[in-house]
Amino acid sequence: MSEFDLLRAALVAVAYVLLLCLAALLFAIRSRTEKASRVAGRLGAGAIAGAAAGSVLLWVVRDAWAGLDAPEPWVTATVIIAGAVFVGIAVAGFVGGRPTGRVVATLVVLVALFVTGTSIRVDLEDGPANAEAARLAAASPTPTPTPTDPPTVEDWQPPADMPEEGVVRAVDIPSSRENYVPRTAYLYLPPAALVANPPDLPVVMAMSGQPGSPEDVFGAGDLASVLDGIAEEHRGLAPIVVVPDQLTDPDHNPMCVDGALGDSANYLTVDVPRWIVKNLPATRDHSRWTIAGFSQGGTCSVQLGGARPDLFGSIVDISGEFVPSVGSEEDTIDEGFGGDEAAYEAATPEQILATHGPYSNYIAYFASGEYDVQFTGYVEQVSELAEQAGMIVTREISPGTGHDWNTARWGFERGFTLLLGRWGITS
Repeated sequence: MSEFDLLRAALVAVAYVLLLCLAALLFAIRSRTEKASRVAGRLGAGAIAGAAAGSVLLWVVRDAWAGLDAPEPWVTATVIIAGAVFVGIAVAGFVGGRPTGRVVATLVVLVALFVTGTSIRVDLEDGPANAEAARLAAASPTPTPTPTDPPTVEDWQPPADMPEEGVVRAVDIPSSRENYVPRTAYLYLPPAALVANPPDLPVVMAMSGQPGSPEDVFGAGDLASVLDGIAEEHRGLAPIVVVPDQLTDPDHNPMCVDGALGDSANYLTVDVPRWIVKNLPATRDHSRWTIAGFSQGGTCSVQLGGARPDLFGSIVDISGEFVPSVGSEEDTIDEGFGGDEAAYEAATPEQILATHGPYSNYIAYFASGEYDVQFTGYVEQVSELAEQAGMIVTREISPGTGHDWNTARWGFERGFTLLLGRWGITS
């Protein structure tokens, strides 16, 4: 967790302490003119009413999450109820109270709303919420591979003018299919890619979750910091990371297949790799290409990485699903596969791994959050299937995190470190 995250979490904790103090002050003020037992009953009734209202709100939130790959985090559920309880106490203290008590009750409402909203943001990490987001540059030209023979990663010697850090850039990667219109992609170029004669670098195709967008990987995911750390320790070497749009819209999930919701698979396995090879100093050795993703993007990484061992030599799946989904299985088959159950089954990680295995010298890294019970179960199932199919599997649990970008950052860093040898970045 970054210093920014820790500071924000500390502010949330302080706000909760302040809420308790304000509630106690409200009780003391009302008790001056009323019996303490009556005040306690009034505020207690307000707390119960608030909890009931919070439960209704939570039910509404559950409906809003339906069809998305993000489960309702347990911390989010807790803070919604807690915030509603304090609002209920404040309303009970406000009604019939004196001016001083009403001022305190109003403060309780304001602080409760603040701490609830901030706590949910800390838990979900639902957008570019840290300083790394400032590094997202406007679309700019990317270096074209030079005609000279590039050095290998193993033989690379950094020149004196090599930058100390990599860069993040926004780029347009066009689709060859009219039914798939991607949003802006983002990429990271390590310091070794920013010199006159760069080496042939390993490639990672990374994907956000859903709802989400490509910039989330570098904003909320803070991935550039992870990659800069690798580059700093390895002569400016780190993989090129390209984050294409596997969704086309935050609320749209083509499930990384070619179908009624858009030809996502063709874009990710044909258009994007072709663009990478044409425009970036990328290795043609596809055993050094990795496909990675968080949540729905993790599901895609297994689907596409498992189906295309000729294109990718490793997978990083952070909190992926067991099957692609846009809701219930029935809805998924109807909306994404035109009612073709066999086509749906063929697109599941289980069937893909069984069909294309056994794999030879293929690395798969899986991670999930300690508190993410649902997706940890998915990861355990898929990783076992990958191991049965012959992949070299590592599975880890991110301590103290849920289904959020804290888990994604932790998993990307651990997974990429594991893959350094595969990429040839050993010193």
